[in-house]
Amino acid sequence: FWNSVIGKPYIEFEDKVTKQEVYNCCSHYPMNSDCKEQTAMCVDVGKVLHCTIGIRTGRDSYRIVKVHRCNTWEELYVIANAYNCRSVVIDCAPERHKAKEFQQHYRGIVHLCEYNFSMSGGENWNNGVVRVNRTEICDRTTSVFKYAGKMMLPMRCSEIDQYAYEVSNTARKLVTGNNGVNFYSYITPNDAPDHYFHSTNYFLLACKFLNYSSLDDMRRNKNLQNDTPYTIF
Repeated sequence: FWNSVIGKPYIEFEDKVTKQEVYNCCSHYPMNSDCKEQTAMCVDVGKVLHCTIGIRTGRDSYRIVKVHRCNTWEELYVIANAYNCRSVVIDCAPERHKAKEFQQHYRGIVHLCEYNFSMSGGENWNNGVVRVNRTEICDRTTSVFKYAGKMMLPMRCSEIDQYAYEVSNTARKLVTGNNGVNFYSYITPNDAPDHYFHSTNYFLLACKFLNYSSLDDMRRNKNLQNDTPYTIF
C-alpha cells in the first residue's frame, strides 16, 4: 500500500533509530563544554562537512561532546585542533583529494573510510584506509542508541535537534538485488539528509584508537538499564 498507492517507502518502526531514542541519550552538559581528553573526530563529506567529535568511555560506550557542520576544510583543521582530536576518520567520497590532503597534514591518526557491500567480519585497516561493510557498521550505530548506557550526547540544542533528525532518517530495510537475492540494507526515504548518521558510523571506527578506563567500564555495566545481549566490536 505504502509503495504502490502512497508512493513512499514503508519502514518498520523498530528498524530505525527514533528521535526520542536520540534525545534519551542527551545529558545535562552543554555542547561547548571543555573536553580535557583526547577525542575522535569523524567527518561525512557533502556540501558541508558534518563532524561528530567525542570520546570512548568503555569497551563499547561513547560520549559525543560536539556535533558541528564545517563550511570549509580549513575550519575542519581548526575544530580538530581545538578538541584535541587524536583519531580521525573521514568519508572517502566525494572529495577524496581533500580528505587525503587533510590526512597528510594533520598531526593525529587519520583514516579514510570506504563502505563495502560484500565484505563481512569487521573492518579492514590498511595504508590509511579503513574498509567496512556498510550494513554492519550501520547496525553498530543503531545499537548504541537502542541500548541504554551506550551513548551519551550533550544537552538538547538546535544542532542536536538536527543531529536527531538526520540519525532518525535512515532505516534497515529488506531489499531485493538485481540477482533476485534478498538482503538487508540501510536506506533513506525521499533523499532526506542522513549525514550525521554516517558521521556517527565513522566515529565508532575512530574510537578504536582511543583508550578508556576499565574501571569506568565496570561501573557503567552495573548501571545498564537493558541487559539484552548484543555484539561488542
